[in-house]
Amino acid sequence: MEIKLSQPPIDTDAMPAPLRSVLHYWQHQCGANTLPICTDFKLDELEPSIIPWSVMVDVIVTADGVPDFIYRFWGTQRARFQGQDRTGQSVHEIHPAAVADKVYHEFLNVLETKQPQHFVTEISYPGGDTARWQGLRLPLGNVAGDVEKIVGVCAECEFPRAYFRVQGNNPPLGYIAQDSK
Repeated sequence: MEIKLSQPPIDTDAMPAPLRSVLHYWQHQCGANTLPICTDFKLDELEPSIIPWSVMVDVIVTADGVPDFIYRFWGTQRARFQGQDRTGQSVHEIHPAAVADKVYHEFLNVLETKQPQHFVTEISYPGGDTARWQGLRLPLGNVAGDVEKIVGVCAECEFPRAYFRVQGNNPPLGYIAQDSK
């Protein structure tokens, strides 16, 4: 399995419409601040089709001073496609470990920069199948300007049969997993 991650600059013209709408909502919620206050960002105010593909993590700092990210919300479509709800779990519990590492560093980048991050992920599996999606990670803060939560959304998701084999589950009912060759 090979993971290819690119982080294109934030360009709303090149972004899929669902991600663009979430970014505009995030920008509107910023007001005069550099990032929205957590209580001002409401998942239920997003476009309804994007909510099931969304996540929200709490930013936790361990006793060793190392950041961790614990899922507060895990969208229903993500649960269907991954065969589990990760609410309450650390990103380190994601399998395979290479994907956990990718996700951890995406969240860490948002925490450190306090800026939205747009990313495109491709995971190539043995046999030539490739999973693809675009995502957006958005910081939410407190009145002091510290990042307390991060919202993640994804769009243009393509999952081949190999994706489900690695996840250890079958494609959801009604989903036709395509081989991407």
